[in-house]
Amino acid sequence: MNKNPTVSVIIPTYNRAHPVAGRSEVCYAATKSMRYRMSNKKEGRFTVIFLPRASWNSGDYRRSEAMADTIARRKEVELVLYINPAASPIVPIYRLMRNNGEERFQRKFLRETFRLLTIMWPFPIRIHPKFFVLTPLRVIPKKFRLRNNNGRRKNALLNLRYHLINRWLNMNTEGTRIALADPFRQGVSSELDRLNCQYLAADIYDDPFDPPLASALFRSNKEHAERKKEYLSVLQKADIVFANSQHMIDQYLQQEERSAYLVPSGINLDQFLINQGAVPWDLKAIESPRVGYIGNLNYSLDIDLLLYLLTENTNVNFVLIGNPSGKNGTTLTQLLGKYRNLILLGHKPHGVIPRYLQHMDVLFSFKRPDITRGNDSLKIYEYLATGKPIVTTPVSPAESFKDSIYVARDMRQFNKYLKDALEENNVSLQEKRKKLAEMNTWEKRVDTILEKISQLL
Repeated sequence: MNKNPTVSVIIPTYNRAHPVAGRSEVCYAATKSMRYRMSNKKEGRFTVIFLPRASWNSGDYRRSEAMADTIARRKEVELVLYINPAASPIVPIYRLMRNNGEERFQRKFLRETFRLLTIMWPFPIRIHPKFFVLTPLRVIPKKFRLRNNNGRRKNALLNLRYHLINRWLNMNTEGTRIALADPFRQGVSSELDRLNCQYLAADIYDDPFDPPLASALFRSNKEHAERKKEYLSVLQKADIVFANSQHMIDQYLQQEERSAYLVPSGINLDQFLINQGAVPWDLKAIESPRVGYIGNLNYSLDIDLLLYLLTENTNVNFVLIGNPSGKNGTTLTQLLGKYRNLILLGHKPHGVIPRYLQHMDVLFSFKRPDITRGNDSLKIYEYLATGKPIVTTPVSPAESFKDSIYVARDMRQFNKYLKDALEENNVSLQEKRKKLAEMNTWEKRVDTILEKISQLL
C-alpha cells in the first residue's frame, strides 16, 4: 500500500468538447459507462476500500458486510468498494456442469451462475448508489507468473486487475482513499501493495490464532506461522485499528504504539424488524415449546451441553438453524435420529432469520467460551431485538447484558435458567431487551468508525 501514491497515467475529468488525453479508445469505451453510472453528487470526503475475509452476500450476514453497507449510506463517504477474496471460476463451472436434475442443485443454479459472472466481469458491480463489489480472478496458468526484481513471484493477471481497480478509482473518486482490511484475509499484504491508498485501517475480530480455534483452522504449524506473520505485519502498517472485543486489543495491540478502538458487533435493526412476518412453513410444523439457535454449527459449539439439555428436556423441541460443518456438524447430524426433540432446519438466508426468531419461545446459545474469547457474538444482539428470553454461555457480549438475559456458568445452571425462561412472562423485561438492541445498532458502530477516521484525516 502506498502512503503517497504516484499515478502513472493521469485521467482528466470527461469533457464532451475535448478529446481525452492519455487514454486509449478501448479503455475509454470500457470505462465511460461506469462514469455515467456514478450519478450521485460527490459530497463525501473519502473513499473506503474493504478487504474482508469473506465474500459479499456469502450467505451469512457478517461483520464486514454490515459495516460496509452502513458506511456506504453515509453522506461523508464518497464511495465504498468491497473487494471480495480472489476467487476461481472453476468451482461454479464445476457445480454447473454437475447438474443432474437434483432439486437441491436447481435451487442453487442462479446463485452459482451469478457467482461465475461476478468473477469473470472485470468491473465493480453496483449494489446501491455508493456501494460497489468486485471479485478478483485467482486461477492463472503458471506461464503468466513473472518474477520481479526483488525475487518475489507476482501474478501478471492480478497485477493487471489491480491496475484497473486503481484506474477505476481514479475516474470515480476524488477524495482520500482508506483501505479497511481484515489482517486475516489471505494474501492481504500483496493486495495492499497494489492498491493506491493514503491510509490503512485494520479491523480485527474472532481471534484466529487462539489455540483452540487455530487447531480447527490450520492444517500445519507452517501455515499457522505464515498466516500469523502476515497478520502482525498488517497490524504494524495500520494507521488505525478497530477491534470487536477487548481481548483482541489486549492480545495484539497492548504494546503497539498506534490508535486502537473498540467497535463491537451490532445489528441492522431496521432490516431486522422489516423482515418479521408469519410463521415459516417448516417451523410451523414443530410444536411448542420451541427453543431456537441460529448460527454456524461448527467447532465452537458445546455438544456435551446440548446432549444434557436434550436429555433433561424431552418435552422441549430444540430447533437449530445453520449449516453443519466439521466434526461437530457430523455429530449433530447423527444425533437427529437418536433425539426426537432435536430438529435441524439447515441454513437460512439472513433476510428470513427474523421470522424464525420471532416465533421461538426461548433463544439460546451453546458456544464454548474458551474457543470464542476473541469473538463478539452477533446473534446475541439479534436475539435481543426480538425481546424473547435468552439463555447463553458466558460468551461476549453476554456479560454486558446479564441483567436482561440468562448467563449460565455450567450445565445445571443452564438447564435451570432454560426452565425459568420457558416460564417467563415479563413484558417490561422484553421491552428492556429491545431497547438494548436499539442502543447497539450498526449505525452507532459506524458513528465511532467515521469519527476516528475523520480525526485521522
